[in-house]
Amino acid sequence: MCRTPYNRIECLKTVLRDRSLPEDSAMRWKPVTKLQFVYLMLLLMVLPQGQGASDELPDSDVDRLTEIAGTAVDEAGNAVSNAVVEIHYFDGSNPQRKKEGKADSDGKFQFRLPIAKTMLAATTFRAQSEDGSLLTFDRISRDASSQRPLPVQLQLEKTRLGTIQVVDQDNQPVEGANLMVQIGAYFTVDAFATSVPGKYTFSYPPSSGIRSVIAWKNGLGADYELYALSRNQRNDQNAKVPEFPEDGAKLQLDGAESVTFIVKDGDGKPLADVEVYPWLLQKESENDQVNLSFGQTNFVEKTGADGQVTFDWMPQWQKSPVTFWLSRDGFVHSRGNYFPSKGNKNLSVVMNRTVPIRGRVVDPDGNPAPGITVVANGRGYATDPGRERVTTEHDGTFEMLVPGEQIYLLSVESEKWASDGVPTFVVNQYQPVDGVELRLRQPTVVTGRITDEVTGEPIANERVGCYLYGTSLNDMEDVKIANPDGSNLYVRPMVYFSTQTDDEGRYELKLGNGNYSLRPPQRAKSVEFEVAGELEKQVDASIETIEKVVLQGIVRNAADGVPVPNATLDGIAREFIRTDWKAISDADGKFAVETDGSAAYIHTTDEHGKLRSITKIDDKVKSVEIELHPVGSARGVLHKSDSDEPASKTVIAYAIYVHAKNNRSFSPRFGGQVTTDDDGNFILPNLTANHEYVLTLAPDSQGRSVRLGTVFVEPGETVDLGAVGIPAPRKPYVPPTLDERIQRAMAVDGTPLQRFGRAVPRVQRSKQMLLIAFGTINEPRLHDFMQWRYEDSDYRKVRDDYLVMAISTESQEQKEQARELLDELGVKNLDQSIEFSLVLVDADGELIEHVSGKDFIVEEQLSKSHVIDWLDSFRPDPIDARKLFETTLTQARKENKRVIVQETATWCGPCHMLSDFLSEHQAWEKDYLWVKMDHRYVGARELMQELRDGAQGGIPWFAIVDADGNRLATSNQGEGGRNIGFPSSEAGQRHLERILMQTKLTMTEDEITSLVDQLKEDD
Repeated sequence: MCRTPYNRIECLKTVLRDRSLPEDSAMRWKPVTKLQFVYLMLLLMVLPQGQGASDELPDSDVDRLTEIAGTAVDEAGNAVSNAVVEIHYFDGSNPQRKKEGKADSDGKFQFRLPIAKTMLAATTFRAQSEDGSLLTFDRISRDASSQRPLPVQLQLEKTRLGTIQVVDQDNQPVEGANLMVQIGAYFTVDAFATSVPGKYTFSYPPSSGIRSVIAWKNGLGADYELYALSRNQRNDQNAKVPEFPEDGAKLQLDGAESVTFIVKDGDGKPLADVEVYPWLLQKESENDQVNLSFGQTNFVEKTGADGQVTFDWMPQWQKSPVTFWLSRDGFVHSRGNYFPSKGNKNLSVVMNRTVPIRGRVVDPDGNPAPGITVVANGRGYATDPGRERVTTEHDGTFEMLVPGEQIYLLSVESEKWASDGVPTFVVNQYQPVDGVELRLRQPTVVTGRITDEVTGEPIANERVGCYLYGTSLNDMEDVKIANPDGSNLYVRPMVYFSTQTDDEGRYELKLGNGNYSLRPPQRAKSVEFEVAGELEKQVDASIETIEKVVLQGIVRNAADGVPVPNATLDGIAREFIRTDWKAISDADGKFAVETDGSAAYIHTTDEHGKLRSITKIDDKVKSVEIELHPVGSARGVLHKSDSDEPASKTVIAYAIYVHAKNNRSFSPRFGGQVTTDDDGNFILPNLTANHEYVLTLAPDSQGRSVRLGTVFVEPGETVDLGAVGIPAPRKPYVPPTLDERIQRAMAVDGTPLQRFGRAVPRVQRSKQMLLIAFGTINEPRLHDFMQWRYEDSDYRKVRDDYLVMAISTESQEQKEQARELLDELGVKNLDQSIEFSLVLVDADGELIEHVSGKDFIVEEQLSKSHVIDWLDSFRPDPIDARKLFETTLTQARKENKRVIVQETATWCGPCHMLSDFLSEHQAWEKDYLWVKMDHRYVGARELMQELRDGAQGGIPWFAIVDADGNRLATSNQGEGGRNIGFPSSEAGQRHLERILMQTKLTMTEDEITSLVDQLKEDD
């Protein structure tokens, strides 16, 4: 796709939609589209400063030219005569246009250039006096962008000299290093060697400021320093922007790795002259990544005839994955990912050829429409969507080269015209698409007002986005595209438009026909609408405005209460669409940070990484105290699947799964990655205590990972995980047939009398009745009944009130054993009952009623409605959960006890296991009452939601409350951690022991330990 400089920038727009590569999924595509203004600004940041395209103007109408009239002045406002002025601009087809001019004796200069209107704000200037002593970098002012000629005043400053010292890992000067300095937000300058070994200098205008410096050299590595706050730090009230040192910066190249790319085309042949460069680097001591795109030409290397290129300077300190961008004319702009932790330094990348789309644009009368910008937006299973734009020729025709194996939506960009999106079509590899036609029409003017949903006040001067959706791949008949990794990605192309509200909250968009989604500011809920040929359409939206909150607090050491200075706080919004933040405590351990007021997890670490904690706060919280505990660690040995052979050089990811505020999703956070050694050994360092970490293998290209297990550490504890096996690949789940389920139900261990003896206590604990079904597996009536039990929605009405026990009477021995149970229950007509019967027994094991198949036969079949009505007639009145809870609390107050409140359901196996354990081991009764909140009870779900207060996890879930109903502890490990359910794991048992120790009244520690030990014995 990147056959021209313009196409390379189109690829970079894709980059800007995936600004960073997450550690947990280096290849995962997240379809988050940035605001158009933002990426227009950023496009110029990545352009090289010393190289431009030809100065010849493309064939175009004269009225497309933009006239610029400017003046170069010094800091006193005096004209700078003969100043050299360089303008970088986008003419609609090439974003690397550069024109150089010279000011006259009065400092005046002029340009008349074909600058694309949508890219006008991205136009930049570099101006320097003849002797080089004055310099400035500047951009076109937003306020002036509508004036003609466009007025520009460039104020040149006296340059300041900056110095950089570059040393190696032995602190010896490095000569011949490469250096780049980022000035302001959009510009770079080079640094030059001096006569002093290892010392380099550069000139810059002081007001622009230095944002970063980077040095690199083959064989020695790289280093950088940043002089800007990371995005998440900008609201930290205590944060100070780092300043470039007056005596200069010192960069240390302390070791390099060699990374080689082997690039081939789709036919497997080596591909020469491919430009390759790395994107983002990050070292642990810096607060943010360094973006090498700002000076990409400094880092570009080309493949040789063998298709290979080597980067000999990749820094040893780089731990997170690094994306490299690859481009060559006529081929799809591609990415390759280097994973330092995997140790693989020879990376293969296949680049496919682009595929042409040809067509024409006509006006409403069918005449050719020249000079119209046509935009293609694609989507497939590849990481990056296809994007391309071209301008039509004088005969209205166009040709664009795009990635194959994607579906595309075409549209036009024009102030005067709109087009109705061409129906989504497929572009397969090596199959050009011809004959596409777009017809222009007067656009539909969509207007509306964005207001505060509470006050009705206008939302002024905020960005509004709008998406035009194409047809999804699932809805396209007989269309197939390559999906080599078996991704389940939802594939649908879309076009993005943006605008801004005015002072009254009003906005305007000019659109063609199609289905749209309006995205109001502040990540509010989208508004769907359709344009169908109208001249005007109104679409209003209201949003819940975000009120900023200054969160203040103090960080202390939990051991002694002493304030902890320089602690790093990472705030992760519990509504994952909200904004995260970062803060650092001051010398007194205090911090203050402006947030959007949303609920958050706060991960806090002292400056040495040896004390940590995770604190959960709710919406609108303005103050919090944080206590740090010593970190723990874990070690183990990783084995290959079904083997004692160690899994060497294998990457293990570990993270805490933090749950969203609504508990509908989770995100792996606060972890990292480690690589096993040659013997499969690994150590997980600096784990936050009292929280469960989930261990997985590093994700594959589709973000899928294999779960290895979990670990939970106490403060300062090292947990030995022992041998950890990689699970064998899962076999596809094949649900059992109905006959298999019936056979399983009848094959439960024990005679009918033994099974009956086990069932009665269970129905007592679960407040159910026992329903015993006798018969053979081939008996149609039994078969029908069991089918209703397992599969019929009508039967659910009575299902949860009855525990079903299926007794086989197939063999003579089974018939005799069945007779023993029937005789014990007092059932008559045994021979008839053996053939098929239903026996209903109460919670005390006493017979309620016995019926044979003849009682419910209708038209020679067992009647489902008769059976359900019969069972329904014995169901008790539902229990009121709140009354039960209040009665239990009253009893707890009388007996001075706590209450264990268990959320349960009759269909939940682990719930029965927990109930069985508490019934069989009753040492807990010394301090606690136990009440079960079954989902059958009226109001039970609502009551448990209140007790959970956002706590995640399935059932069984339990809480320990005091006699007034105040929650003291839950089955969730740590703040917002995993629900232990029935505590079968070692971590779950330790958590149960911990919360009993925390809430006990008279129980001794030995009694609690002995109780929990029973779980291990029962296991």
